[in-house]
Amino acid sequence: THCISSAASDVYKRQVPIPAAALSVDYADLETQDATSQPAARDQGHELSLHWGTFGIGDSDVIFEGGLEYRFPAHDFAGLFDLHPIIGTSLLADGGLYVYAGARHEWHFTDRLFLAPSFAAGIYQHSGVDLGGPLEFRSGIDLGTHVTEHIEAAVGIYHLSNGGLYSLNGGAESALFSLAFAL
Repeated sequence: THCISSAASDVYKRQVPIPAAALSVDYADLETQDATSQPAARDQGHELSLHWGTFGIGDSDVIFEGGLEYRFPAHDFAGLFDLHPIIGTSLLADGGLYVYAGARHEWHFTDRLFLAPSFAAGIYQHSGVDLGGPLEFRSGIDLGTHVTEHIEAAVGIYHLSNGGLYSLNGGAESALFSLAFAL
């Protein structure tokens, strides 16, 4: 063992024994880790996400929204980053329905904290909020944390619009909370 001196005061000094093994570094382990590493279970499997929140933020009529999203395992995109293909549906309290398919990417700041932008295209059937036509695009971003190896929680903001395909292109924003479970 090695010893390190630590001073509790100018008068009192003590020796703290530290095992030699605690001072050794395995450089092979350091070379295989990088800043974007995350738990293996998060990269490998399928996930099911439940989301709920509000649709129409900033509008006079804010509507409850809830839905499901299925996330497929990530695939390497041109060697630049991993994309998770997604499919999902959102149901609105006024009877509106949005069914979509797209992709999402997670940037990890730590082994738990992540930022996940996403983009999807889908079919929107309205009963109260007219967005101009049935083909609508959804872009958004989530800020979340891996609660456990198999569960993540996130808050997100999404914009839904037709991108100018129709004469009416009002768009709508949603603020959602989501829980995703590894399958």
